[in-house]
Amino acid sequence: MGELRATVGRYSITPYRITQVGTSVHCIEELCFLLQENALLLDRSICNEELVNWLSDNCGLKELAQQLKPLVHQKGSPSAFAGIILEYADYATKEERTETERLLREGMDEATHVKQKNYADYLLSHNKLDEALTAYQSLYDTAPKQDHSFNSSLLTSMGVLMARLFRFEAAADYFLEAYHENPLNEAAAIQYLAAKRMLLTPEEYVALLAGQSQFYEYSLKLETMFSEATRDYPMSAQMQELRSLMQKRTSLAPSAFDALIDEKLNEMKATYRTL
Repeated sequence: MGELRATVGRYSITPYRITQVGTSVHCIEELCFLLQENALLLDRSICNEELVNWLSDNCGLKELAQQLKPLVHQKGSPSAFAGIILEYADYATKEERTETERLLREGMDEATHVKQKNYADYLLSHNKLDEALTAYQSLYDTAPKQDHSFNSSLLTSMGVLMARLFRFEAAADYFLEAYHENPLNEAAAIQYLAAKRMLLTPEEYVALLAGQSQFYEYSLKLETMFSEATRDYPMSAQMQELRSLMQKRTSLAPSAFDALIDEKLNEMKATYRTL
């Protein structure tokens, strides 16, 4: 069951529309939810007299409105504006309110498409993969095509998302496109080769490199990374755990052991998606 919150103020029949995210709210709790979930998409226009008047007249929050009016008239910080609203409603924890204010400050003066990518990156970093995929795909269709550096960064993020979904062929395609957008994007080149290395046989991978000599230097860096991972993994906590798991093979029924292995594999997949 979800957490119950005490309502602050009235539920307004007339909603207030937040144009930056195309969403309407009817009460301060809905406004707080929107501020927290969309902090990276909002801009300075959130700090405005119309919203203050709506909170006062429609929600009955005259005391809160009095606190907000000086910020509007003095063109104060939108992050402070949001912080006052969140604290007044006692919405979320103090740490979460601080994080919301930080995100508002971080993206306040960015261009719209940069805000949208920051938001998608935030979803990806918090493992909200389906939401991130929708956000990236929407941005991919509308991003300014002349901004090659931005588009390369966007395509790289989309490749990372596909890799976390274990869709390595799609990941490789995005990484390659990212490299073509910006040949200085070394990360995209290396991740393209890594995705191909996961897909191809050793012979096919060598043939790929032979036909694309521009990736030779990147392939050396990738092999160094693989060598280091191969060297370090046998002594890692993860490998020790797997060895312990394999020792249970003789003491468990096959079905019980298979279930244990499936559980561990799903756990490892979930961990991989957060890397």
